[in-house]
Amino acid sequence: QEEGLTNLVVQCMIQDRSGFLWVGTQNGLFRYDGDRFQAFHTTDGLPSSEIYSLHQSANNVLWIGTQDGVAELKGDRFQPIRGVGEYEIRGTSTIASDSASNLYVGTSRGLLIGRPQARRSAYSWQFEHLSRPIGQINSVAWSTASQELWAAGEDGVFRVRGEQAIP
Repeated sequence: QEEGLTNLVVQCMIQDRSGFLWVGTQNGLFRYDGDRFQAFHTTDGLPSSEIYSLHQSANNVLWIGTQDGVAELKGDRFQPIRGVGEYEIRGTSTIASDSASNLYVGTSRGLLIGRPQARRSAYSWQFEHLSRPIGQINSVAWSTASQELWAAGEDGVFRVRGEQAIP
């Protein structure tokens, strides 16, 4: 706490490729630079201060899963991703990505697959549900060895091939 971590209920944590430690708590996101923690909240663009999941994709984008949606870090601010906000994110490891920068998000209503859509000056995202419905997803992981997504939730563990979940 003396270093600035004002909430000790940690729900997730990662170290990004530049060496910062990111800590998601039930009341904010904190970045540790080796000396001090810097706090981030909804005033910095986060959809919610309740942080459940952190992920850095292969293209070095930091993704934050909150109770009320997903955001990506852009500079020193966060940009909420449209199309995810109506789904609750409750698991602590619910964001993954593949080498093509597709984003996989486990939600209270199943798995969302996000594909980047090129626009003039930036990317936007198109999200859709997995074609075979599965219940709440609490954890997702991309396997580089098999080039498959794995998802776990209330209906069991699934291997996702293409857009089909296989128990």
